[in-house]
Amino acid sequence: MFLTHGPNGLLINWEGLISSTLVPSGPVVDTERASPSDPLLDPRGLLRFALLVDGELLVRAEPNERWAVGAPVRDDGPGKDSDHTVTRRSVDADRLPAQIKALKGAAVRLMDARGPRCDARVAGFLLRGRRVYDSSDDVDETWELSHHNLVAQLGGVTKACAGSTWARSVDLPAPATMASETAPAELNRIATAAFEALPQSQAIQRKVDAAYKGRRSKQTPRWFRRKDGSISVRIIREPPAGTILVSVTASHCTPASDEDEYGSCYFLWGLWRAQDSNGETRLALANKPEEGTALFPSGAIKLDADDDVQLLFDGQEYASVGGANVEHGMVRAVDRQYVNIIGPSTAVGCPL
Repeated sequence: MFLTHGPNGLLINWEGLISSTLVPSGPVVDTERASPSDPLLDPRGLLRFALLVDGELLVRAEPNERWAVGAPVRDDGPGKDSDHTVTRRSVDADRLPAQIKALKGAAVRLMDARGPRCDARVAGFLLRGRRVYDSSDDVDETWELSHHNLVAQLGGVTKACAGSTWARSVDLPAPATMASETAPAELNRIATAAFEALPQSQAIQRKVDAAYKGRRSKQTPRWFRRKDGSISVRIIREPPAGTILVSVTASHCTPASDEDEYGSCYFLWGLWRAQDSNGETRLALANKPEEGTALFPSGAIKLDADDDVQLLFDGQEYASVGGANVEHGMVRAVDRQYVNIIGPSTAVGCPL
């Protein structure tokens, strides 16, 4: 179950079973290998890209629990705020895949969407559990209900590192970075019209109109223009100059009603490539918009010369990816479509 903040408190945004897998007991086997498509490691084992979560490197999401030793421990930090419950388990480094184990002691450069912030070193590993609005006093139960990551703790961190969102080996060249910008007025108008025309946006419009049916209104505004709605239009200029990525993100929460006890929240993100053709701006859709996904690109990076740029996104509180809360992450293009979303999610409980 995933909850979002609405105008009248928490709302159920998605509920269901993501996956359930039975793992037989047996020896721990190193079955994970880096490949050129692995965003974490390059073929030489150097760290290409790793997200930072509360000052720790995200090495693997949903790690093998058999890498851990000992019982879970509730941890006062690191944590995003007082609503976060953070737990940890120690890791037996000999059980880790060899290429991950080899990262210990590696020098890494911490960065954000604007570029390098500081250098640090990988000091060790642990399994980290994170959960929002946990009401349990049983640390084992909290651990079971949390989302787990294998993280690397960092040494040599200074104040200059504050605000870093990702890291890369100091032995690899710093990638080109492109910060997002506010869209010019005319491109904002064109992109907003394209966003309104999306079938997914029109479907949300019908749902929102139905929620307000019977209420006095001189006209029916766009769903993201209503009270408690928002829209953000940002651009990222790809080098060399010419192609511009245009991001449109919108959200709206309907109020509670007799038909909808808690109200509902809607999210949508669209991305286009904009190019000038004979003095006319043309947009080509560059993602697959999905209701429930809302990202806020803060910039882009180009990890390899022959790659499309990779988008970096931040959640204003949280980004929403298919209904799951994600704080920040990266979106990679697959066949020129930005559909591969990578980011740490946090399990959400119910506040008392």
